[in-house]
Amino acid sequence: MADGIAPKVKAVIMKTRSADETNFYNIAQRPDTIKLEAKDDLSGVAAIYYSVDEAAYIEYSKPLILPKGLHQLLYYAVDNVEIGRAHVWT
Repeated sequence: MADGIAPKVKAVIMKTRSADETNFYNIAQRPDTIKLEAKDDLSGVAAIYYSVDEAAYIEYSKPLILPKGLHQLLYYAVDNVEIGRAHVWT
């Protein structure tokens, strides 16, 4: 049964850092771990996909460790009825 609602998805940084106003994530000192989480109370989450620095999207399976530097993280989740939502790291 289609629920018509995309999953809610967010990125959780394992240390305190923030994106700048252009939605780029600056890792200045050392690599940080970023965990992606998604929730869909109606049909459940089928998968989360992400892209770093405009690379092709790949399926998320474990926390990400980004190297030092400025990075753009794009991500979205798809539920079990294949409704998805894209996000830019904020």
